Amino acid sequence: MKLQLPGLIQTGSPDSVGLDIGFHSIKAVELRRVNSGFEVVNFAVREIPKSVLEVKDRSGLIADIIKEMFAERKIVNKNVYLSVSGHNVAIRRTMLPKMPKEEMIEAAKWNAR
Repeated sequence: MKLQLPGLIQTGSPDSVGLDIGFHSIKAVELRRVNSGFEVVNFAVREIPKSVLEVKDRSGLIADIIKEMFAERKIVNKNVYLSVSGHNVAIRRTMLPKMPKEEMIEAAKWNAR
C-alpha cells in the first residue's frame, strides 16, 4: 500500500513509525519512504485491557504494552511520530539539546511547568 503524504514527514530517515495512543487501544504503523510516498511495511493494534484502564497512573503499564507490541512485530525504528488522545492530554512542543536520558527526563519535567 503506497500513501501520498507530501510534507508530513520531513526527516532524513527513510523509515518512520506512527504511534497512536488512544483511550481504549494503541495502534502502530511502520512506514518506508518510497519515491514520492510511503509504503506500510508493518502494523500492530492492541486493545488496552480494562484492568489497565482502571489504574490511575497507568503510564508504565501503557509503556509495557507498547514495548510488547514493538517486540512482537519486530519494530526497532526509533523515529516515532506520536498521537495521544484524551480529555486530560496537554501537549507542548519543545526543543532539547542532545543529553543523557536521565538529564532529559529531568529537563522535560522543568520544561513542562
